[in-house]
Amino acid sequence: MAEDKKNQTQDKDLTMDDMQKISDSIAKNNKKTTLEFIDKASYTKTFVKCKITEVLGNYNYKVWVNGAEYTIKCEDSDFSISDLVTVIVPNNNWSNMYIDFKKGTNSEGWARPKEWLTLPPALTGEITMLVNNATQIYIFFNQKDGISPWSCTVDWGDGIIENYNNNDSNWGKTHSYTTGGHQISNGTKQYIVTIKNMVNCRCNCNKLPNLGILLASINCDISTFEMMFEAHKELCQIDVLCGASLPKDFCSFCFSLKRLNLASTILSIGESACSNCLALYYINSGKLTSVGKQAFAYNYGLNKISLVSNCVIGEDAFIGCPSLHPTPV
Repeated sequence: MAEDKKNQTQDKDLTMDDMQKISDSIAKNNKKTTLEFIDKASYTKTFVKCKITEVLGNYNYKVWVNGAEYTIKCEDSDFSISDLVTVIVPNNNWSNMYIDFKKGTNSEGWARPKEWLTLPPALTGEITMLVNNATQIYIFFNQKDGISPWSCTVDWGDGIIENYNNNDSNWGKTHSYTTGGHQISNGTKQYIVTIKNMVNCRCNCNKLPNLGILLASINCDISTFEMMFEAHKELCQIDVLCGASLPKDFCSFCFSLKRLNLASTILSIGESACSNCLALYYINSGKLTSVGKQAFAYNYGLNKISLVSNCVIGEDAFIGCPSLHPTPV
């Protein structure tokens, strides 16, 4: 009984800070155990060099491998006949074979499909995005400084241009497409959205269903745009053309993100800014001097990033990046 009372007293002495430390420790140990399991898991792959023999459309290709012809679908690719690619056969199961971008002819891993609209670089102070009409586009606006009035203009790309400000009853805006657009082979239509005339305005596009945005070009200060594209499921490429840093959770959990092009002025990456981007393996950046906690955590395909020799690297910044080879600059 005395021992029970002692334990109860000890429990009561735990502060919220103590509980947070315990929670963080458990989470860290779970991540460590998961990574150790992945490293030891038995998963054999057969790598086969081959050529594209026919382009079938809708990202389907025919390849000639070891005297036989196979049809493979490779999403968001843009291969041509006679392109040399590397095919991966997991556990020698040829029915599950796929093309490995990283070991193909495109050393940067991914290129915009030719049938997609070309997204023009955003002008100074603007954001441009390539979107499709498969779902409603959602953008949430609020004050950049958290206090003062804000305003902006959105050109939705279908002839509709709207002005928004803090007097609107709803700061989250949705838009559905019914006319115009550029149709591609999968049946969807594409549009170019431009956000401009931003006064003390920040935005994010991270509300479910997190679909519709394919490419983004940003030419404004986004240092306070936390979670701007968090968990966006279709976003393939982001070009950040100015600024000094990426904010916290900027594009975390963007499972389709393949390319991240950063202006040479960007020196700092915020906490978890680009974490859990499972398809991301190409980052074009300048001399990064600071990388926040878990900034690139669990980007399993990431294989190269440029850092200054004295870069300040936060805890677990690159945990779960088995392919990474940091390059001092």
